[in-house]
Amino acid sequence: MKSETMGVQKILQGRSVFIEDIRDKTALSIRIKRSRISRGKIRGMVFPELPPEVTIIRAKDIPGKNSISVLGAQVPVLSTGELRYKGEPILLLVGPDERVLDDLIGQVVVDYAEETPHYGFEDLRPENICYTRLIERGAAAETGGGDPGQGQTIVREYDTGLQEHCYAEPHGAYVRWVGDTSSLQIFTSSRWPVHVHTSLCEVLALPRELVSVTVPESPDRSLCGKVWYPSLIAAYGALAAWLTRKNTRILFSQEEDFRYSPKRTPSLLRYRASQDKDGNLVAADVGILLNLGAYPVFAKQTADRAAFAALGAYHCPNVRIEVRAVKTNLPPLGPFTGMGSAMGLFAAETLAESLRLAAGKNPIDWKKANLFCKTKAPVSGPLPRDNLPPPGLLDMVAGMSDFNRKHTAFEFAQKRRMGANRQPDYLKGIGIAIGCQSSGFFATEEEKLAVSLELSMDTEGKLTISQPAVAGSGSLLEIWKKTASQSLGTPVKDIHTVPLRTEGGKDGGPAIFSRGITIMTKLLADCCELLKKKRFRSPLPLSVSKTYRLPSSCVWEDRGFTGKPFIELSWAAAVVELRVDPLTLIPEIGGIWMAVDGGKILNRTEARRNLERSISDAIGWSVFEHLNYVDGEIPRSQFTTYRIPTCCDVPPPMIEFLEEGAKASAKGIGELPHACIPAAYTNALSQVSGLPFTGIPVCLDGKMLAREAFA
Repeated sequence: MKSETMGVQKILQGRSVFIEDIRDKTALSIRIKRSRISRGKIRGMVFPELPPEVTIIRAKDIPGKNSISVLGAQVPVLSTGELRYKGEPILLLVGPDERVLDDLIGQVVVDYAEETPHYGFEDLRPENICYTRLIERGAAAETGGGDPGQGQTIVREYDTGLQEHCYAEPHGAYVRWVGDTSSLQIFTSSRWPVHVHTSLCEVLALPRELVSVTVPESPDRSLCGKVWYPSLIAAYGALAAWLTRKNTRILFSQEEDFRYSPKRTPSLLRYRASQDKDGNLVAADVGILLNLGAYPVFAKQTADRAAFAALGAYHCPNVRIEVRAVKTNLPPLGPFTGMGSAMGLFAAETLAESLRLAAGKNPIDWKKANLFCKTKAPVSGPLPRDNLPPPGLLDMVAGMSDFNRKHTAFEFAQKRRMGANRQPDYLKGIGIAIGCQSSGFFATEEEKLAVSLELSMDTEGKLTISQPAVAGSGSLLEIWKKTASQSLGTPVKDIHTVPLRTEGGKDGGPAIFSRGITIMTKLLADCCELLKKKRFRSPLPLSVSKTYRLPSSCVWEDRGFTGKPFIELSWAAAVVELRVDPLTLIPEIGGIWMAVDGGKILNRTEARRNLERSISDAIGWSVFEHLNYVDGEIPRSQFTTYRIPTCCDVPPPMIEFLEEGAKASAKGIGELPHACIPAAYTNALSQVSGLPFTGIPVCLDGKMLAREAFA
């Protein structure tokens, strides 16, 4: 018993990562009764006879608010009768025996009044559009075609699919009921623990001091998507603990998490673009649809990022961009690496390949001629020089990969093959793409968060860093310690980070958009400078704190979508080389190269490792991770067949960083592979086959590739 108690304490102190590690035999288990229809109402329910040790919890039993608020969006904790997606939670069963709960939950009969569901963009209705961003620049974006000698007009439709987060551990929470103080201690994996705390206080109608939330001190990288959904799962655990006055634990099975947790937002992107006879982009009309599922979480952020990325790195004087976020009867879909921007950049770079082919130009020459720069602004208006695409980025990745020679050789071989109508030993193709990563929320929203950081030094010279948000990765904690050590001369071993305490109510926002490396690192450096100044005038112990303020250059006008939208923009260019064996007809990656402008790289080893992981994820989204909802739910069969890339699928990438200037600031880089790898892959595949590939994940049906590419 003593060892079990010590293990629980270790969990609640944040010194363990997994809820599965908890061995609390007194903790009650929780099972969720889910809707079997996608849209409709509950007419009634029939319950089996419940043993005395089993508790049923319905919406009417919730003491406070029956919803989780996420930046204005409301997600019900339990259904009050109206159902919007298959799998929507209706009620909870709580008890000591998981097998009994599994049996009882299946015996609960729900009588439904079913209505016609809407899953995609086919039957788009005004009431289903939850957010629209419209941008118009220059003359009306009329993109007339005409004689190729006078220019070309390209019309394309692109789509991007779902993607699973593939966590190291599914969603879950452990809740400890503290009878002496009638309070709750919650342990969960979350990138936004203050949101968990606030949500539970609202759901249970409790003051902040009766709830505490602990997250792992060294978070696992698979927390990528655990932004708002952990608040919902923790609400189930906290509800059960508060109503039963006992410890509880809820942990999804791998299959339950796969089928019901949020996935990457799918999109449909339609382009009509014109260029003049010299290959300069002159007009573009872009329509983007984003499927946010039943409850549109992060709708504005996703749509606005998609709008900013809709034309990629290219200047266009006459533009119309309309992005619409759509509510459907799928489970909630939301944040993923490159949220919104990854979809827009994929389409923009794939469109660029079609335009340069029509213009008969080399890919790099076309890109250089159309990149926005100091005199050619993006859709949001002029940007500072350090946020523009670096002129040498494309040349750098081209030199690393020998792109120009290979592209010319592969193009010649492809034309010769088509003319001779014969199969070569190998088909080869190479593609290039450029993309950016925006760090932080849009400026106006980042200002509202008012993130602060506190630094304390005791009489022995030991330093304590107290931050209001999770670091996002263990390596970032080490970067913070090293930064403080170099500034103050304190040994790293004497620098400690205080586990986040959510009771105080200071909300640093979610650990997404590389906010930790851009905002918190800057705050830490400012605090170190302030502490050094105070040490000359005051004795130890000392404490200083700083609140983040946007730089004067970061001015954003949201209504007009103009100004500098983000704290930082980092850039990368990628090249992917493919080859296809005529016997297997399966594309194999022959090489991946990336040139990265990440500002000041604080830890090159960790930066390279982070990019390598993200490259694998981007290849997975581009090629392997086929995932579809069928009649509103993910079939069980896809759980067993879903495939993520392995080291055999992705060769070791070659990564080089641009040399940063003396005044360069740290920028986020983890999303950069999602910004350029998918388009580089499809552009290479298009050169191999002679066909445009306009969707990801791409179809790699060998027979299709053989019939079309070898015809």
